[in-house]
Amino acid sequence: LGGNDNVRSIESLAGRLVVVLVDTNRRDDVALAGIAPRGCALTGSGEIHLLLGSTADAMAVALRSALVD
Repeated sequence: LGGNDNVRSIESLAGRLVVVLVDTNRRDDVALAGIAPRGCALTGSGEIHLLLGSTADAMAVALRSALVD
């Protein structure tokens, strides 16, 4: 995701993890594909939608925790 300072927000919505980034150029597409095997989409507004299914809520909690540490 480009580091703690690159993440504006993380939200879980209907099986998707929506991450808003400061600078989308800092993301690692290979790593994102590894955690979102169902798909990953980047919007023009700096949002990344990771299609995770039922694990989206748990992943949101884990990412928030990891970014705080």
